[in-house]
Amino acid sequence: PKKQPKGLKKHEGPTISAAPIMTSVTNTSHSIFLAILIIHKETGDRTGEQAESFNLGHIYRDIGDNAQAIVCLKHSLLIAREVNYRVNEGFTILILGQYYESLSNIKQALDYYMEGPKIAQEAGNCALEGRCCRALKRAYRSEEHTSE
Repeated sequence: PKKQPKGLKKHEGPTISAAPIMTSVTNTSHSIFLAILIIHKETGDRTGEQAESFNLGHIYRDIGDNAQAIVCLKHSLLIAREVNYRVNEGFTILILGQYYESLSNIKQALDYYMEGPKIAQEAGNCALEGRCCRALKRAYRSEEHTSE
C-alpha cells in the first residue's frame, strides 16, 4: 500500500502549510486540462472532451467551485450519453451523486444514484455497480436521518 504523504491524514485534504503548494498545482492542472479540452473541442474529439470535462469537474471541486464542477460533470455526462460510453456515464453519475450528497442535496444525489446500477449492469462493470449500490444505500440512510 502507498504511504500517506506527511501532513495528510487518510481521506483529508492538505494541511494549511501545504495549501499554497496545492493551489499552485491545482491552478496549473486547471490550465492544462482547459487547454486540452479546447483542443478536443476544436478537433471534434467528443470522447476526449468528455474525459477532460470530467477532469475539470474534479479540479473545480478541489478549488471549492462546486457550481462549476457540477457544470463540467453534467457536460461530461451529456457527452458520455451522446457517444454511448456507458462506463464513463456510470462513473460520472456516481460522482455527480457524491457531489450533491456532499452539498447536502440528498434528493438530487438519489436521482443520480438511482440511475447508476442499471447503467453499470449494462456496461458489464460489476465494481461500478457495487459502488453505485453502496452510494444509493448511504444516501437513503442519510435521507431517513434527515427526515426524522
